[in-house]
Amino acid sequence: MIMSHRYNKRIDTNSNLDVLLYHYGKPVATGIIKNLSINGAFIETEYPLDADIRYIEFTFDFDSDNDLSKPRVRALVIHHTQQGFGLMTNDSESLTTLMSRAQ
Repeated sequence: MIMSHRYNKRIDTNSNLDVLLYHYGKPVATGIIKNLSINGAFIETEYPLDADIRYIEFTFDFDSDNDLSKPRVRALVIHHTQQGFGLMTNDSESLTTLMSRAQ
């Protein structure tokens, strides 16, 4: 049996939640959040993640052109596949807000 390392319930995002990915403060790719919890997310993207990348940032749009409504979330890369990568973050406030919009 494989043990799960998740501490919080994960929800699948039935809607496409687009994100913009940043590395070292510069936008590098787009992606779609496939599932999330209050402390993490899996982002589907074609961005080739190097093994030495430990942190990445992402923003999501709250239906506004105002950059202040687009919080930037800094996250630790936990795992990655050819489809995307799993992230863990301490920014539960932003992810809770995103979860409320995803349902």
